[in-house]
Amino acid sequence: MAKILNIYDVNKVEKLKKLDRNVLEPLLPDLLEYTQDMNWPVASGVVDILLTFPKEIVSHVQAILSSNDDNWKWFIFHFLVIKLPIESQVKFKQYLIRVAQTPTQKGR
Repeated sequence: MAKILNIYDVNKVEKLKKLDRNVLEPLLPDLLEYTQDMNWPVASGVVDILLTFPKEIVSHVQAILSSNDDNWKWFIFHFLVIKLPIESQVKFKQYLIRVAQTPTQKGR
């Protein structure tokens, strides 16, 4: 995991929220890593940051969805994708159809 912050550093998340978008955008893939477990103290604040980049995070989220980390996928959908504008949500339509039609053993 990238070390932008540690999982307990909620104060640093608040500082990140104040940074310019141009500074934050290159950090999006690293920030997404802090959504691997939404029980981590920084996770909800990181989601708040990510939601300010609804178009920019789509490709990064799609990369997560192609991983084998089912827990992370669950967190991503239940805490991030569901809050994105519909224009970004529709980018995940094919993935959701595939999961609904052919769930993994864990996904049943």
